[in-house]
Amino acid sequence: MTLFRPRGSLAFLAFLTLVNLALLFRFVDLKPQVDEHFFFSSNDPSFQNDKKIAELFVQVPQVVLAAKGDIVSKKYLESLEDLSRSLEKMPETFGIQSLVRGPESPEDASKSPLWKRVLVSEDRKASFLWVFLRKNPDSSLIERMETLQQRLMRPGFEVMISGGPYVVELIRRNLYRDLKIFTLASLTVFSLALFMIFRSYWIVAGVVVACCNASALTLLLTKFFRLQTGFLTANLPTIVFVMTLSHIAFMTAEWKRILIKTGAPRPGLAWLAARETWQAALWSTFTALLGFGSLFFVPSTSLRQLGFSGAAATLASLAGAYALYPWFLEHQPKKPNFFQLAGTGKKSAAAFFSKRHGAIMILLALMTVFALFAMPRLDTDPSLFAYFKKNSGLRTGLEYIDKNGGSNPLNIVIEDPEHEKLNDAEAYKKMWRLHLVLEKDPHVGHVVSLPIVLAEAKRSFLAKFMSTKWLVKMLDSPRFGDVAKYFVTEDRKKSLFMLRMKEEGLELPRPQVIQQIEAIVRREGYIPVLTGGVFALQGRLSELISSSLIYGSVFLNGVILIMTMILSRSWKTALAMLASLYFVPITMLGLLAFLKTPLDVIAAPAANVAIGMGVDSMIHLMIHAKNHDPSLQSWEAWSQACHELWEPIAWSTLMVAAGFSIFMLSNFPPTQRFGFSVVLGTLLSPLAALFVLPWLASLKLPWEKKTRLSF
Repeated sequence: MTLFRPRGSLAFLAFLTLVNLALLFRFVDLKPQVDEHFFFSSNDPSFQNDKKIAELFVQVPQVVLAAKGDIVSKKYLESLEDLSRSLEKMPETFGIQSLVRGPESPEDASKSPLWKRVLVSEDRKASFLWVFLRKNPDSSLIERMETLQQRLMRPGFEVMISGGPYVVELIRRNLYRDLKIFTLASLTVFSLALFMIFRSYWIVAGVVVACCNASALTLLLTKFFRLQTGFLTANLPTIVFVMTLSHIAFMTAEWKRILIKTGAPRPGLAWLAARETWQAALWSTFTALLGFGSLFFVPSTSLRQLGFSGAAATLASLAGAYALYPWFLEHQPKKPNFFQLAGTGKKSAAAFFSKRHGAIMILLALMTVFALFAMPRLDTDPSLFAYFKKNSGLRTGLEYIDKNGGSNPLNIVIEDPEHEKLNDAEAYKKMWRLHLVLEKDPHVGHVVSLPIVLAEAKRSFLAKFMSTKWLVKMLDSPRFGDVAKYFVTEDRKKSLFMLRMKEEGLELPRPQVIQQIEAIVRREGYIPVLTGGVFALQGRLSELISSSLIYGSVFLNGVILIMTMILSRSWKTALAMLASLYFVPITMLGLLAFLKTPLDVIAAPAANVAIGMGVDSMIHLMIHAKNHDPSLQSWEAWSQACHELWEPIAWSTLMVAAGFSIFMLSNFPPTQRFGFSVVLGTLLSPLAALFVLPWLASLKLPWEKKTRLSF
């Protein structure tokens, strides 16, 4: 065993770490690559609808700016002209609409059926400026707009930026900032917590090397398989740290147990501890792989990429913990004098875990019941505002725009049931009536459509003498900017209604709101052929989050049940583990619902992390109990297993909670919620492993037979 002692091996591992990190920073772009459609796979109905709408009508990216002030004053209009002219000079811009680029004057805009909806706020204290872009902008354009915003900002001319491309860029920027700052900060906190617990530079160095290599390997694998860093995978390095730390905690505890039992330090002890915990680690890895694998078939790009990335992280964490960490543990002085919580006599861990603690089980049962009643109120479809900090510039702008005409776009393509053309006078009146009815819906702000464009055109003296067909034909020409192509198809049988939906006060789920809007379209004599836009995509995303939680859990139910039966040879133990495991996510989600904490797409993976923590602890606990009683029926076997493993479970809980608590200091609310949800699930995991599982598995049922399941 002296093979494992040379310090040259540690120098090689340090060199390997530097090489992996160098490859990581050289070849992996850690900036999240996201856009409005990133969440969805190419065959998802929502993505297909948006794609079909884009094929039928001209669709261009738009950034909207709101400028607050006295919109009729000369000074305000001069500043607006400066802003409009500066934006026009940007090469990415091909069109501008503002009070100085469209209507003759602010007074004229207030009388216009089109401009008063598009350019003037309802409180008349601001005007909107629409920037039409040639393609989706990169970060440099957004930065130039922000610089322009700061240059022109003054009392009486307060500029706010919004629009889909800007919102997506701000989310990407926040994720990248958190990835850099909080990954480094959590690594620091993990290291400090490890040193406080183990009081060993060797163990801390081993953990850092194992976790850094596991994270680097995971990100390199995602690069090899061409998986982009997205909304969910931005926090992947920290998830890898957690999974690696879990393996390390149990391996170190086994090393300590063997050392105390033998009382004779000898070379190769770390590798013996690795062999003793290898079986449980493999089963935990297998379960985690299946957990992430359940996301492979979700019709969401971000969730599927999390599934593939999580599977890579699972394998990399196992490799980091078992191939690298034991080399450092071998150099740890053979004195297990690190952190201990156990007392003596009746206060010792052995005395504590020898009791069944019925009062604790009653409390946990009440928590579960409470969570089950609260969970239906879990918000998986949070407001667009919830992605940004209160009183931040972007959220303030979004809220103002939302109050003055709506902020979230919803596109509806309509068609006549008899496939009649929509360019005559009768169709114009019918669509105008639909337009007005839609605007009366409490969920809808302003609507832009073909009839309102025609109404604006009819304000011209000459246009009053033209038929609706001729007017549509004129608006379809380059002379008038091909404006008709934005609202009606070439065959004149389909028309696009662009709704700006209100986020404030949205109480119904988005899919239900969309159904109500489509019902209005049908009542007014039209068929809603296609529905798209960010509002619809958010509603679809909410459904995907819910379905991934439900179907992923159902899939894991069956896998864990079969796996536990193979390990335990007992139906009762398998069911006990299943019930114990799902105590964690059920209680976690119920508490989040009670605290009115939204479960957005970025925070949703916290449930997977919580389940992973619970599975790892429970498998190790079950294998230890089986070593004392192969039937797993006696309370004494479970009590002894809890006594042996409560320390590593406590270590891993403390380290994970300390590391993820850093995320709650973020300025990005989804990152805060992700950190809080993981900490909450982490604190619940020891309760399930040390109390619920032993109590249920050793419970004597009146009808229970004394025979075990045999294979």
